Amino acid sequence: MSEDGGDRGRRRKRSSRNDGSHCQHELGNRHSDRITHWRPLLASFGADHYSITFRVQAIFEKLCKRLEKGGVMAASKQNRRENRAGSETMERLISAAEELFSTAGFGGTSLRLLTQRAGTNIAAVSYHFGSMEKLYGAILDRRFLPILERRQSELERLSAQMNDVAPAARIEALLVSWIDPLLDSFFQSDGLGHLLLDLELQANQAINRGEISDWPQPFLDYQQRFGTALAAAAAHLPHDQARWRAEFICACVLPSLRSLNRDHANGWREHEHDLRTAFRSAWLASGMALLARDDNSKSD
Repeated sequence: MSEDGGDRGRRRKRSSRNDGSHCQHELGNRHSDRITHWRPLLASFGADHYSITFRVQAIFEKLCKRLEKGGVMAASKQNRRENRAGSETMERLISAAEELFSTAGFGGTSLRLLTQRAGTNIAAVSYHFGSMEKLYGAILDRRFLPILERRQSELERLSAQMNDVAPAARIEALLVSWIDPLLDSFFQSDGLGHLLLDLELQANQAINRGEISDWPQPFLDYQQRFGTALAAAAAHLPHDQARWRAEFICACVLPSLRSLNRDHANGWREHEHDLRTAFRSAWLASGMALLARDDNSKSD
């Protein structure tokens, strides 16, 4: 009886060791790539290579799981929270800066006033934008970049398609490509037309006073290309005259639209479609008259 019992016990132990060895080998097959770099070190100890390998692997697996649950995942969540917080801070700064820059101007907006209005600390402007001027550039991009992109697209199209078009038609098409994106934004911006005008006015005044260097470079590049294209279309005029006449007709838009915006309370938006059409037609007629062939252009 005792011998039979002893044999059965020894068989159970061997079976248990075999099962354990099998599980260990399966574990090793699944994750052997993680511990390959351990094997030369273990062999140098002169110990049982596989038994120590599986023990180290078990510890390594537990450590990885703890890192995934506690460290890596927590860090990932923390990064997402920080990114959301950073985006919210940038949005608050831009919204506050839009309001202040459009009313008080760049020079009249202090860093402390801006951060108080945005509910952030003073270092936030430098951290997210680098400087107050770059923050102003971000605002101009936000409001005027859609207008710029439409103008650029139209200028590209006209440059490719109007080489054989009559000069008067080319001038009109170029003027339309410039005015339509602006009027669309002004008349269809749900009351934000005044913000566009005020920001542009304050930006130009800040540039003239030397408070900021200039508009962001993409706007300057377009302005140069548009002026060159318009001067080329008005080749009957001296180049310098064509350029200043184009600059003059474009500069007239801002004060004209501001005068319309002052009448906002009188209900002009009830007839904004007719008003937009009338304004566009009058401005185009003025531009065509100013850039059309002038017999006295040499004496201007």
